[in-house]
Amino acid sequence: MADTPASKGLLRILTPDEVTASKAEAEAAAAVLTPSPAVETGLAGYIQQCWQEAKTEKLPVETQMLKNMRQIAGQYEDDILSAIKAADVPEYFMMLTDAKCRAAEAWIKEVICQPGYKAWDIINSSSGITR
Repeated sequence: MADTPASKGLLRILTPDEVTASKAEAEAAAAVLTPSPAVETGLAGYIQQCWQEAKTEKLPVETQMLKNMRQIAGQYEDDILSAIKAADVPEYFMMLTDAKCRAAEAWIKEVICQPGYKAWDIINSSSGITR
């Protein structure tokens, strides 16, 4: 585009050929940025596969966590509870795990939350201090 007085003002004046060329450039740039359907399908399949693998890998950990939570709450597993009922013994849960967890929590709090000691720190970022 030539440096004419009209091109330096607030209003840009283009010829029909320049408008057509500008549209063609925009369409070409959009075509380059738009992925093909095969790429989208492949990407979706890859994401689905990764999600499924992550779900499968966390299953044993999640099962153990739920078992631990039931033990802390004083609930027997279904198979153990049925064996206790079949043996005709009282369903008394000793709650040893809960006692151990409370003791561990108290010890951690004692170490971290000492009087006069803050376990956290706030620094003003505008002061120029870097770590």
